Amino acid sequence: MHCQPNHCCPAVLKKRNAIPASGIAIEPQEIELSPGETFGLTVTVTPENATDTIINWSSDHPEIASVDAGGTVTAISFGDAVITAVTSEDGLTATCNVTVRFETDYPGELVRIKAGSFMMGSPETDPQKQNNELPQHEVTITKDFYMSACEVTNTQYAAFLNETGVGPDGTGTLTYTDLITGQEKTVTEILIADSYDENITGAENDVWGCGWNGSEWEPAEGFENCPVVFVSWFGAMAYAQYYGASLPTGAQWEYACRAGSDTPWFFGNSSAQMSSYAWYRDNSDGHPNPVGTKEPNQWGLYDMYGNVWEWCRDYNGYYSEGPVTDPVNTGENEFGYEYEMRGGSWYFTAETIRSALRWSHADWRYFNQVGFRIVYNAE
Repeated sequence: MHCQPNHCCPAVLKKRNAIPASGIAIEPQEIELSPGETFGLTVTVTPENATDTIINWSSDHPEIASVDAGGTVTAISFGDAVITAVTSEDGLTATCNVTVRFETDYPGELVRIKAGSFMMGSPETDPQKQNNELPQHEVTITKDFYMSACEVTNTQYAAFLNETGVGPDGTGTLTYTDLITGQEKTVTEILIADSYDENITGAENDVWGCGWNGSEWEPAEGFENCPVVFVSWFGAMAYAQYYGASLPTGAQWEYACRAGSDTPWFFGNSSAQMSSYAWYRDNSDGHPNPVGTKEPNQWGLYDMYGNVWEWCRDYNGYYSEGPVTDPVNTGENEFGYEYEMRGGSWYFTAETIRSALRWSHADWRYFNQVGFRIVYNAE
């Protein structure tokens, strides 16, 4: 546009008459939504006659909560996101904190574990280290996840068996992703052994798990709130999937167990406090004990040491030499491809049970020392 002498063109007039924005605010400043829910934010620019009224919207985590050009927020997956509104000319900003709730039918308490980095494994200087805990290496967990605060109990597992129609042979069908091929695999396997059958569990005093009473599964008397045992990896995975969850990877488990610590035990450099946090050889009376009755770690997780070993999602393969991100171990160890177990059990000594301790067994095996807990991962 060309302007005549002594006349102002519209563009110049507009700029000369512009009233800058002095403030911007979003209402509300915090919202909580469920996945799939939407919410329209209200933005106010001051003064009322400010000419800078075009707002640019953004989300720092659009995979958790997105926002459109009109300020409508859509919740996508559990977690936290910050929605930002910016005036287009003056660059003034306001924010709204969005929490996307996590909702599940899982019949137990869950603890949110925030993303972060840690040193996985044991240092060479640890006198208790095992070869499969080396080399110590940096691991980054990029997404928050939820972990069951306690190990899954006999009562919870018996309810699952009955709800899914598992019969007295303890077998069930599940579909899962094979870690080696990456393909879905459907199998029918033994999920759990009947604790009432001495030919399976081996001794009368091993009636610590779930038993078939002739018509349905039930928790062994006196062990209702104890962690389920005699459950195979298939059985642990089937339970997790039933509630839309998974088993933790070895990295997730150790990260959650350490709870920000870098010492052999999450409570320090000495095992002297173990009795406050775990059921182990010195205090277990030779069997599993009720979950959640000892002190939790710093992140609110119970029985991360002792009580029962816990099945993990991935293999107990050799560790990486360098830093890794969100690792899922698909490698073999000296015994082949075996699933990882963590945490030790009621049978082990305080010195043995450490955050880095790992063990493994074949997916079809079951023991009176092995149970599990579950995790929910962000989409």
